[in-house]
Amino acid sequence: LESTGKAAVVNSSARLSHNLSNGEMLRFNKYSGICEWKNDVIFLWVNIGAPQSDVVNEFLQGGRQITWFGGSRMHQQTPAIQNLLRVGKMISNQKSTVSNKNGGIILWCRTHDPIKRTFLPYTCLGRVGYRSHDPDVHPIRFVWDLLDYEALLAISRVKEDVKDSDDLGEKNWFQQILFQASK
Repeated sequence: LESTGKAAVVNSSARLSHNLSNGEMLRFNKYSGICEWKNDVIFLWVNIGAPQSDVVNEFLQGGRQITWFGGSRMHQQTPAIQNLLRVGKMISNQKSTVSNKNGGIILWCRTHDPIKRTFLPYTCLGRVGYRSHDPDVHPIRFVWDLLDYEALLAISRVKEDVKDSDDLGEKNWFQQILFQASK
């Protein structure tokens, strides 16, 4: 992609699915942490390490899970939250299915670079499935399972001793995100 902001990801995805011609641009809420598509596909946007944030998104279980918080206007009965619950639970019950014919939730994650004082580009971390949520906190909190965790680790796998290394150049991009998130 020429750019990896939300607009580039959304518009490129629409073009790849043949729902958008070159030059056309989709309109969507770039401030939302969720982007719903007609075919039960949902993009989930997560910022890791955001300075002065009211919520802290983090990886759990060594990167096998991630937290995500809904927007300030989202609650248990919000249509977007109801859709997340429905699709997320459906996918969790079909974990072994790689096909997206039945929809799915795709995780896009970016980390904050404190040196550059900006966010790094969004990276696709694959499919997520529903683990749990807490409707009694505001904003509503979810825990998602990274269904492609093993595949993410296998991509560009490097030496086993890299896990303890501070040299980001020796880690694959998923390991780099996990390392940055753990700081």
